[in-house]
Amino acid sequence: MNDHRPNEPIPSSKVFEPVDFRALAALEERREWRGVSEVADEFVPFAGGMVGRGPAGAWFNGARGAGMSGPVSRDEVRGFIEYLEGAGIEPRIDVCPFVDPSLLEALKAERFALHNFESVFHRRLEAGERVDSPFPAPRELRIAAVDPKNDAEVEDFARTALQGFMPDDTDPPESFLRSSMRVARHPRTVAIRAMIGEECVGAGAMEVDGELAALFGVSVRKAHRNKGVQLAMLAWRLNEAARRGARIATIGSRPGVATERNAQRMGFAAAYTKVTLVRPGPGLAPNVD
Repeated sequence: MNDHRPNEPIPSSKVFEPVDFRALAALEERREWRGVSEVADEFVPFAGGMVGRGPAGAWFNGARGAGMSGPVSRDEVRGFIEYLEGAGIEPRIDVCPFVDPSLLEALKAERFALHNFESVFHRRLEAGERVDSPFPAPRELRIAAVDPKNDAEVEDFARTALQGFMPDDTDPPESFLRSSMRVARHPRTVAIRAMIGEECVGAGAMEVDGELAALFGVSVRKAHRNKGVQLAMLAWRLNEAARRGARIATIGSRPGVATERNAQRMGFAAAYTKVTLVRPGPGLAPNVD
């Protein structure tokens, strides 16, 4: 039963501070493009963001963060297309809903097509907060940060993290492995391994940038899925983010997958949805999704 009368002020305990999603998106998109530019094989600035380029299929190939700081010309978009097509790479761009409309018009004129969606979720963090998984993980599971100076730990993390994005029983290409190892060694990144005995059964990472912590790159080996490993890694990273002073956490997910469900179980709520647009062409290599 609702005990609040319409003409009375709402008690302060029932007032929730609204989230400025545009401001959150500006922080998150800037964090992402800056971080990717620091681990990509190469990049060029593009419309307030960047375009990464490397081996065919590499996860960082494409544009991020563009259009958040003002109008974008069609010539700028053509330049980004030529930069990727010149290397045999399918042009690809992640588009936030808060971009300047001129970017959408230019992409439409250049025949970009919808490829997929990604939801960005957010969660507030409180100082001293303790986050626990709602489901038990295996008793023997241990989670620890990767030592960026330990080559064996870094490679173990990279192989496990990439496993979730490769066909079963397929080893990642060496170029993919090198870029994932660069992520683990990035100064703002905390890479983690979930261990059972001497086996790395899961891996994930987060980037802490001031009061923002972005969780990403989680993967659990097939034999250990549906056992609470991903939730345990999620809780570990949230606790570490709060300890490091972060006050809001973000996580991106494709719609309807385990990451989305687990984020919601851990108190995350949707902030905005991005779209990935591509411009397919003969002989152009798409990214590995």
